[in-house]
Amino acid sequence: PLLDAEKIHRAAKPLVGFSDITAMLLWQQNCAGLVGIHGPMLVGATDEQIEETLRLLGGELDLPNVLQGRAGTKGVAQGRLTGGTLSVVAASLGTPWEVNTQGAILCIEEVNEQPYKLDRYLQQLKAAGKLDDLAGIALGQFTDCCDERYPAPSAEEVLREVFSEFDIPLVSHLPVGHAADNRPWPMGVQSEIDGDKGTLAVLEAAVGKAV
Repeated sequence: PLLDAEKIHRAAKPLVGFSDITAMLLWQQNCAGLVGIHGPMLVGATDEQIEETLRLLGGELDLPNVLQGRAGTKGVAQGRLTGGTLSVVAASLGTPWEVNTQGAILCIEEVNEQPYKLDRYLQQLKAAGKLDDLAGIALGQFTDCCDERYPAPSAEEVLREVFSEFDIPLVSHLPVGHAADNRPWPMGVQSEIDGDKGTLAVLEAAVGKAV
């Protein structure tokens, strides 16, 4: 194999990043059984973001670590966090690192994808059964996900339409993704989503934990 999952599991080195690194985070979670950090990279990150990421890696963040978004579908649920950049999550289907959403809170974000493409990715996940057993849906930033030729439907309208049939908590506009405010969150740890308050709370430390 290209990567030795057992060796990487033993090494337990932290992996931090977002966007295309979503594929590596999913591989690390599903194949090596390790928590990874979906979060800012050094280039373009603010001092505050770097400090929060370092505190997360050092096990120094107070728990629960709450990310504030906007209230969506009501309800409260707990589950493992998984997800990342939507297009890469969809591309994981059929691979050994295919996203595992059973009982999970799916946290997704995207950049520079037109609304019809967002719909295509979501319909692919839906057809694969990946939206059936979710505990909750956490939507980050969908930056520049628009089509000047066809202003409607918007990215937000597409997202809400697809998820409207699922009676589970939903939070939107979380500070994660391809935007100025890109806060870190650990993939694979237990978390709580509150659709009434618009929050996603990380309940477990990211370090020293296998998934």
